[in-house]
Amino acid sequence: MKKITLITIAGVALIALAACNKIEEVSAPQQTLKLDLNIITSTDTKAVKTGWETGDKVYVFFGKPEDHTTPAYLTLTYAGGKWNAAWTGSLESEIAATSSGTLSAVYTQGSFSEIQYNSYFKWYVFIDSTCGYYMKCNSVPYTVSAGVLTATLNMAVPTNGYVQFFLAGESANVDNLQFACDDILKTRLGLVDEEGEIGQSNSSPGDAFNGIVYKGGIIFSGILIITAFLILIP
Repeated sequence: MKKITLITIAGVALIALAACNKIEEVSAPQQTLKLDLNIITSTDTKAVKTGWETGDKVYVFFGKPEDHTTPAYLTLTYAGGKWNAAWTGSLESEIAATSSGTLSAVYTQGSFSEIQYNSYFKWYVFIDSTCGYYMKCNSVPYTVSAGVLTATLNMAVPTNGYVQFFLAGESANVDNLQFACDDILKTRLGLVDEEGEIGQSNSSPGDAFNGIVYKGGIIFSGILIITAFLILIP
């Protein structure tokens, strides 16, 4: 089947997740820690995605990747008004034994197959990460007191250069349509660096990239080239 490439060079508008949510109810079965997390997002009425939806996931990383060479993190899954928590390995009990520390968190509309540790760079790497819009917060302080972990996750796009385009009613053509533009770069969630901060990978100008199916249409997400190089590029 013939692949169609969309080309455009103007009319770009910034799109951020349009919601300002303060979610404090987090649940986890057989939990050691109670989680008191405020998960906040920016507000933009032009956004394609307009708030947290069932199945959305936020991945939370504590400290530095070299602290856990087998990747360890907390996954928060949105379930209609609350967040369900799932910890890897013994991480929950380790964090419960601390009094304070730092964390980073990320949400992406894209996908990845797994998280691997790179022993040379001391990074976590998101394997097979697809391009897509993402939000993050880095080096967030947390405290643990009386069995309660408290933190505020102020989730935001990395720069003002992120853009989204939505093709309504085209979900059936997701494998046949790509987006390309000399002024907008394909971007994807890339890594958790050696300091525990979320980073990304960018393509070369003009490279075509795929979209993501969303509500019967396709979302294409990228970053303006004039701001792309302000973000870590592994």
